[in-house]
Amino acid sequence: MNYQDAVKMLPHFDQQVVALAPKSGDTPLHAAVYRATLRYLLDNPIPGACHLFAAILYVLFVEAEAVVAPGNGTDDETVEYRMCIGVARSPDSTPFDHSWVEAGPLIYDVAVCLPLEGGAPTSGPVFASHDLLTGQWGHRAYLQSDTDTLDPVAQEVAIWPLAEYGKEIWKRDRRRLWEIIATIGSMVGFNFDSVALEIRHGSALRVRVPR
Repeated sequence: MNYQDAVKMLPHFDQQVVALAPKSGDTPLHAAVYRATLRYLLDNPIPGACHLFAAILYVLFVEAEAVVAPGNGTDDETVEYRMCIGVARSPDSTPFDHSWVEAGPLIYDVAVCLPLEGGAPTSGPVFASHDLLTGQWGHRAYLQSDTDTLDPVAQEVAIWPLAEYGKEIWKRDRRRLWEIIATIGSMVGFNFDSVALEIRHGSALRVRVPR
């Protein structure tokens, strides 16, 4: 998608998330976190920022899960969140390095709708493995081949814990990972301390797909 089309479609994306959440087992808080993250991206457009927004969405989902299931759920009720990195496919099958979030078997990806300028064409953001633009099941774009390789930048991102990644994007782009997460969290009622966020999640690593 291009930026202008994504902005125009934001009300539709919001409606789709609200409709899909009960079917996918996502709580209202998790749906609100996704919608707030997507809105922040479109209010502060950063094309090709998949690694950044996968990190943001991962931390916010984990924090939301701590609220809705604060240590008293059974193993069957516990959702496993994974911050993934690999080679995705555009609608025309062009491969591109990418990061996204998986919750259980489902894929969540806000940044795929804003690719790098001149990059592979993409469709809408993905919620619960559904392309919010087309309404279609979006797993095909994330199927991996053992022969897929990451470019040098993605290879670095793949091995950095979030604390190191946060330092690197500050040096490279002057973006503060933990402050952005706190800002988006405030949009859905969280009151985060950025230092505490880094303490809780700084050791988190991306999962290379295929594993």
